[in-house]
Amino acid sequence: MGPTSTQGINKQIELNCWSKDFFSSDTALVPGKSASAVTAASKGRLDIVISPEARFGSNQVSFDRPHVFGTKTNHRRMNKNQKVADGKCQLDYEFDTIIACTGFKLDFDWIRIKSNNSSESSKMEVNTNPRTWFKHCFPPNFGESLAFVGFARPHSGGIPQCSEIVSRYIAQLYIGSLELPKDYAQLALSDGDAESACFHLTPHYNMLVDYTAYMMSVAKLLGCTPQIPLMDPVLMVKYWTFPLWPCFFRTKGVGADQTAARVILDKFGPWDALAPIPMLFAQLAMAFIMPFVNFVFFCTHATASSVAVKEEHGGSSEGQKRRALPWLYKWRLSKAHFLYYNSLTLEDFQWVLLQWIASSLIICYLLAKGMTTVFSVVASGILFPFNGHHHKATAAGKKKPL
Repeated sequence: MGPTSTQGINKQIELNCWSKDFFSSDTALVPGKSASAVTAASKGRLDIVISPEARFGSNQVSFDRPHVFGTKTNHRRMNKNQKVADGKCQLDYEFDTIIACTGFKLDFDWIRIKSNNSSESSKMEVNTNPRTWFKHCFPPNFGESLAFVGFARPHSGGIPQCSEIVSRYIAQLYIGSLELPKDYAQLALSDGDAESACFHLTPHYNMLVDYTAYMMSVAKLLGCTPQIPLMDPVLMVKYWTFPLWPCFFRTKGVGADQTAARVILDKFGPWDALAPIPMLFAQLAMAFIMPFVNFVFFCTHATASSVAVKEEHGGSSEGQKRRALPWLYKWRLSKAHFLYYNSLTLEDFQWVLLQWIASSLIICYLLAKGMTTVFSVVASGILFPFNGHHHKATAAGKKKPL
């Protein structure tokens, strides 16, 4: 432990990233998925430099206002080359090889789609911002004729899961079982605004979505939201505490396979996914508080008669604009069903009931476990009250052999 340990360096990086919105923590940006670089830095094998700007030369990089994370030895070695100009710190470092992993830019010029108006010879352009696409899949102006898969990257979760559920939606559209909403383009802009407000610390990353909110929003369109097991207490606890795996979306609706889903869920016990204490206590408290907060938020924001769209998108600026998440002071209290413009249905209230019952079962389990531990300790003291003194007396009474 300490400032140069893996945990210490990771804490410094996270606090630096969250400094502009501490209460939102990793819900406002893209969290790191691997600690390998941090572990290597703690062992002195590399340095981590985070800088808002960097200038590249032939084999030198100049970092402006850098934050250096690593061992004390690395700090001293790197500080030798620091320069102060115009009140700003600059760090120059020479490298043998520079690999710039700066991401990529979307370019759809290779897609040539002619306008429906035969008098126009120019092709229709595809908007390169996935947050203007309905469910990060259907760009405006093309309807069902053009769909992209793989452009929804959850901030916690996986691209394949999001791609799988939206592919199921595409299939139902193409066979005629479902239709795109008539105002799908406007809904996409509204959802995109909510995403940008949520992940405001990484505004340039337009593929970012919230996993739970995205999966549930597409599942509502498909009619494959997880079947609520109100008659099975064990499954209720699993539904509330387990990650939202794709198998949950195979319990009802098109493509349902309850047997396969149950095989996966039966591999784990009902208490395997409980959060560690004291986080579990906070989770249980929020389970009873949040439904009321969510309901008030939905009534005051999500049921507005018209959804405001920024003028820069070409929509109307009138009406009430949805806020991205329920807020209380600076806390982002929930986002499961309110990041997107989802309707409030009877099923949502059933989920609240499941949440309360599952939380109550967990509380009963914790109380029973605690009482069992207390009884075990008390019983041990009653059965063997003088066990330690007896052994000492016996040992003291023994004579050493000749």
